[in-house]
Amino acid sequence: RLWGIWRQGVEEHGLNERLLRQVFNLINGLAYEQAERRDDWVMDLRPRLEPVDIDMPGPMDTFSSRMWLVLAATLGREVRVPGAVLNDDLIELVKACNQAGANMSWDQEGASSGATALEFDHTSIFVGQDTFNFYLLLCLAMSAPGVCRLNGGARLKSESMGFVSSVLSAFGARLVSLVPGSEGVPIRVEASGQIPQSLQIPESAPRELVLVLLLWAPLWARARGEFQLQMPTGPAATWGVDRIFPLWAQMGVKWKEDGRALILQGEELAVPSQPQIDLDPLLAGYVLAMPAFQGGRVRLYGEYPQRGVEREIINHVCYQVGLELSFSEGRIQSTLSHVRAQTLNIDCSLAPNFVPLALALAVSAGGESLICLDSGQDMDFAAHILSVLNMESEQRSAQELRIRPARGRQQEPLAVTAPTACWGLGLALIALTGSRLSLKNPGALTALWPQFWTLYKELPRPRVKTATSVSKKEENNRDQKRRRRIVE
Repeated sequence: RLWGIWRQGVEEHGLNERLLRQVFNLINGLAYEQAERRDDWVMDLRPRLEPVDIDMPGPMDTFSSRMWLVLAATLGREVRVPGAVLNDDLIELVKACNQAGANMSWDQEGASSGATALEFDHTSIFVGQDTFNFYLLLCLAMSAPGVCRLNGGARLKSESMGFVSSVLSAFGARLVSLVPGSEGVPIRVEASGQIPQSLQIPESAPRELVLVLLLWAPLWARARGEFQLQMPTGPAATWGVDRIFPLWAQMGVKWKEDGRALILQGEELAVPSQPQIDLDPLLAGYVLAMPAFQGGRVRLYGEYPQRGVEREIINHVCYQVGLELSFSEGRIQSTLSHVRAQTLNIDCSLAPNFVPLALALAVSAGGESLICLDSGQDMDFAAHILSVLNMESEQRSAQELRIRPARGRQQEPLAVTAPTACWGLGLALIALTGSRLSLKNPGALTALWPQFWTLYKELPRPRVKTATSVSKKEENNRDQKRRRRIVE
């Protein structure tokens, strides 16, 4: 009915119907997002300004945790991920897979997947908000004959899916939009179950799709005897390869490289009942940087990733701000050990989620800093924060922000809505400099990392409860698995 009213404008004013339909769908998607937005509260960021003493298990990689759960369900194996970060993305994935017949669950100590395979034919699945979860299920659905429907939240309704057409067509599948003129969800996937011998990943594919295709490539190789994946150029391919190699090693995948092609052999795949999962390089990175603000020490238990752009940035950033990172088996430690550089120069163009961390460290340093980034939104928000903190900034180019020393103290407290969860992390660290900040949407960060605010409120010495600290009395009295409910 609403589109009918808009369509009258096409006839009356001679407008382009295709473009007008796209505008209509975009506005409609924004309306869905507003309707789904939950009420939040304003949190005053007032941590104790003392040297930190953090000794805790680090947050597990959120991508790897989800990949192991879905992989186990696909192969009909049982797997347990103790200590998994039980954020919204993981819980939405568990619920979506269970709609396809899986036997997944989560409790206070982690997440599990039972030995029940997924079945997509004649199912209707709500995948939530996350694009990575959507690609995980989409690429599974296109790999087996059948018809299914995928729906999701406002973020996926406004997502453009045009680049997946070539991927689906290689598998003899097609994607049908259920909203005329829209490329987002809801969609119907019609699949023939045809597994090709090779696949060219589109150059425009986002890094999440690249990672998903790398995850499922060994299964396609097992079905065909050999499978060749032609990788795109650019940082998305590098990021995906760095993420997938630790999983391939534990799965026993045999592969070789030929130029930009990865050629996988069709071998039987292993799924450890309790796979080894590295620390999340993003979440752990923000915690490791905390001694740069008021001094102290951070010790996180777990293995930090051996490769990847996130590790390179953390190493580079920590050295510039005077932090020493020491790696040993099963833990990583960060301490303030040397004088920080007079001018910080931090390149976050390949890892935009580290821009808020770079800005927080620049505010703490107080001198000149240069941050390279790849988002106009990040540039504008960073400049706004700096102006309130009475610091000068200059946009030298579309991707360079120069920060100059403060002209004086902050005049007025700032209450702000973080555009992303990572900006919530960055603002929390800026408050460690003594800046007077309030966050209007702390729930956005809760959705990414539910335990962060508990850690933050207990600084400088947080008392973190681990899975192994559950008493034997609680173990004996537990009649059934307790499910965790994230409260924002």
